[in-house]
Amino acid sequence: MSVDLRKLRLLADLAERVYEAEAARLRAARAEAERAEAEAARVAAERAREEAELAEADLAAQARAAVWREWAEREEARLREEARRREAEAEAVRQGAAHAFARTRAIEIMTDRARLDARREARRRAERDGGTEE
Repeated sequence: MSVDLRKLRLLADLAERVYEAEAARLRAARAEAERAEAEAARVAAERAREEAELAEADLAAQARAAVWREWAEREEARLREEARRREAEAEAVRQGAAHAFARTRAIEIMTDRARLDARREARRRAERDGGTEE
């Protein structure tokens, strides 16, 4: 019976060592899992922070773009109004020039008619004066 007891003690010691080795491996695996979870949490926090920064930067970029869009729209409206004003001024100048040309032409026509009338009148007088002298 002593042989069996010795074998049993050896087996029990061996089982105890195997148990302790397995328990140590389990503790190491748990510690590694905890480290991995901590690293995953750190990475997730870093990612969340970066996403928040990106969202903030995106909002800032959108705000800047909106400001520039508003400025561009105002500038476009101002330039269009300036172009309309210049077109109106050019049209007024064109109409003024056309009116001045028409007045000048009318004056020239009236002057030509007056000269022609004066010549006719002078010719009539000359004929009349010349006809009475004969």
